[in-house]
Amino acid sequence: MKVSNFTLIFAFRYALGRMSTAPSIVVEDILNNWDKLTDYEKSEIKNEIKKAIKENRAGMKCDIEEWKKILKKN
Repeated sequence: MKVSNFTLIFAFRYALGRMSTAPSIVVEDILNNWDKLTDYEKSEIKNEIKKAIKENRAGMKCDIEEWKKILKKN
């Protein structure tokens, strides 16, 4: 599905830390549109995920596993 970069970033920031289906949906959309994102946007997303995990505010274990899928991307 075609989604604007702005929408992906907004959705990402909303979903990070949520304990619902939002993380898995947003992760899937980010991964499906990964090549559209700029290097800066990719870096920011990864840094925010790492920080949230480190600060224990990335959601439940299952949510963290979803976010880690993005950390594995080049």
